Amino acid sequence: MKKSSVVPLVMLGLFLLPFLIYLFLFFGTEQKFERVPFQYTIMENGDTAYHSFPNFTLNNLYGDSIRRSDLEGKICLLGFFSVNDDSLKKTTVLFGNLKRVYDNIDWEKNPSFQFVFVNMGDNPEEVNAFVNSLEVDTQKWMFLSGEQDEIYKLAMGGFVFPDFIRKAPGDAPFTAQTVVMTDKSGKARNYYIATDLQQERTILEDFIALLRVDYGL
Repeated sequence: MKKSSVVPLVMLGLFLLPFLIYLFLFFGTEQKFERVPFQYTIMENGDTAYHSFPNFTLNNLYGDSIRRSDLEGKICLLGFFSVNDDSLKKTTVLFGNLKRVYDNIDWEKNPSFQFVFVNMGDNPEEVNAFVNSLEVDTQKWMFLSGEQDEIYKLAMGGFVFPDFIRKAPGDAPFTAQTVVMTDKSGKARNYYIATDLQQERTILEDFIALLRVDYGL
C-alpha cells in the first residue's frame, strides 16, 4: 500500500478512536454508587445513637412554625449561619459554595431536596435583606429562626455539630462551617465543611447516591 493512501486511514483512525472510546464509556459501562453511611455516636452503655432531626419548633421567614414533620420525606442540607459573623468571610463563602451546589441540581426532575438554614440570633430585617441578596428560590431554600435553646437542641441534641461543641446558648451569633445531609427519614448521612470548595462535588455525589441507592431514582 502506498504511503499516500495510508495517511488518510491513520488520520481517520485518530479522529474515530476518541469517539469510539466515548461510546464505550457511555453505553458499555455503568457508574457505581456506594451507599452514603449513617452518622452515629456510640453511647457509654454501648447503644448506637443515630444523628437525626429531634423534635423542634422554629419559624420560617413568614412566621410559620416549622417542625421535624415538615421536613420528613425530603433530603435536606442543614446548616447554621449569622449575617453578622462574616469577619473571615465564612458566611459569604458558605453560601457562595452552596449556591453552586444548588445550580448543579437538575430541578426539572423535581428532586425532593431542601436547603435548610437556621439563623443564629440576627435582626429579622437583616436576615430578610440577606436572603433577598442571595436571589434563591425560597421554596427550595428554607430559612429558620427561633429561640437559642431550640437551635442548640437541633444542632447538638440532634446532630452533634462540631462547631457548637465549645459554644453555649447566649454566645455571640456565629456561622457554622459544617453542614449535614439528612435522608428522607431525617437521619444524618454525611457532614461537610461547606466553606471548603472541594466539598461541593462530594455533596452532589452523595445527593445522587442517596437518590439512586436508597430510593431507586
